[in-house]
Amino acid sequence: MSAGENGPTRGVAISEGAHRELRGKLDLPFEDAGEKSLKNIAEPVRTWLWSSENARGDLPTSDPPLALPDKPSIAVLPFENMSGDPEQEYFADGIAEDVITALSRFRSLFVIARNSSFTYKGRAVNIPLIARELGVRYVVEGSVRKAGNSVRITAQLIDAANSSHLWADRFDGKLDDIFDLQDQITEQIVVAVEPEIGTHERERARRKPPESLDAWELLQRGLSHYYRVNKTDRTEAIRLFREATALDPGFAAAHAHLAYALSSSVLLGYAEDMAKALASARAAAQHSVSLDPNEPMAHFALGRANIYSGEVEMGIGEMRTAITINPNFARGHYGLGWAYHRGAGQAEQALPHYDTALRLSPRDPLRWRSLMQKGSVLRVLGRHDEAIAHCRQACQIPDSGFQPHMHLAAALAEAGQKSEAQGAVEKAMQLQPAFSIGFIRNRYVGANETFLASLFDSLRKAGLPE
Repeated sequence: MSAGENGPTRGVAISEGAHRELRGKLDLPFEDAGEKSLKNIAEPVRTWLWSSENARGDLPTSDPPLALPDKPSIAVLPFENMSGDPEQEYFADGIAEDVITALSRFRSLFVIARNSSFTYKGRAVNIPLIARELGVRYVVEGSVRKAGNSVRITAQLIDAANSSHLWADRFDGKLDDIFDLQDQITEQIVVAVEPEIGTHERERARRKPPESLDAWELLQRGLSHYYRVNKTDRTEAIRLFREATALDPGFAAAHAHLAYALSSSVLLGYAEDMAKALASARAAAQHSVSLDPNEPMAHFALGRANIYSGEVEMGIGEMRTAITINPNFARGHYGLGWAYHRGAGQAEQALPHYDTALRLSPRDPLRWRSLMQKGSVLRVLGRHDEAIAHCRQACQIPDSGFQPHMHLAAALAEAGQKSEAQGAVEKAMQLQPAFSIGFIRNRYVGANETFLASLFDSLRKAGLPE
């Protein structure tokens, strides 16, 4: 029992050490009672107080939990300052605020505003309770610890439905340029969290019965097929994307992914009618932009449609718009590199955009595209060993289809490794039996002639038939 200002109050007082151990494990409202002189202890001890009177206002209410939105919902809690330095409080808050802002740029996510998630600042963390109160499935929490001029930030992504940890990492840096460090840490957290949520959502959609899928889940299931490059899976992805747009005609992202899948089916040789597929892709991309001009994927899809129709400057412009809307949109950076490389024949200008895409999405299921295209650029620039290394990495990623082997063959041929190049050609032909110079020429619609001439010259050296 402890004494309050107006007399005895029933409660429990604990030490700073005990409070540190309990924090995050119990949802009890302890209040900082300051330093106290205790019997048989020489120095004053900081204490924390829980009382039944204070607790009444924090008891769970009977309000029903908020319904989850129809897309992944996430709250970023204030990062805990564990430095013992009050001046680091602003740095911890800044990290959380920047992560909220950066995640909000992904139209695929429902992100709780800072003013709501920061109401939990300084409170004991009970993830399932917070998720119910905010109506979210995912929660990001973290901490900041400073030692001298160094700082360590930890962060973790939690599925509040079962309190499972989907991702966790720590980041170390120096405080020499605190704002630059804040930007770096924010980017690293965001580019890890967003794809992790995507992976988890696709797995959730895969486990649900087909008849119970909503438009978002149809899109996720479609993506799980899209990421496997073969005709059967690509056909199923297109079907599911179409079903998503039919179920929710206003779902801009579904129209954009449909456009992307249709155009890529031409490139891969899966489209029965190439002209019809490309026309449908352009229509879907234009409709996606009209539905939501702030959807980066819509501008990416329209940029691709522009490149296919030979409108290179417009294609580049759409890709730039996508990454202006969301600078962390890895696919947009890839698309801008692709537009410069394939559309404009400007290999050197494409290179930094492929690098950015690889840095922003190290666990992307389509990472092989950026590796392969970077390898293609390096071949054009005469950096053959690097080109081979990047193309080999792309070939090692499962379900990537014939294209990485095609670019590996071209790189090996330019390096004078003719037998290895012929082996890569044979592997590509196993995956796409129609693979030939004519096959690529017919399907690389809208490609720059300089780009094509370089590729065909290298493939002929590798032994690819006409």
